[in-house]
Amino acid sequence: RLARVYLGLGDIDAARAAYERGLTELGGAPSAEICRLALERAALEDEHGDSQTVRDILERWQPVARQWRDQAEAEG
Repeated sequence: RLARVYLGLGDIDAARAAYERGLTELGGAPSAEICRLALERAALEDEHGDSQTVRDILERWQPVARQWRDQAEAEG
């Protein structure tokens, strides 16, 4: 949510840092929040034309997102 505030203020660098801080603090444990943060961070970079960073983010967090999806499906 902090990242969204920074985006609203036009501070892209602070938003990037907030997304990264959130992802780091949540760690690698699969969760909906990890997926949301990673996708929002990727969307931010996509909006600013940084396709390499988008790829890097998706490569890093896609396995975690798949684990979360698999856990959610298993739990019903």
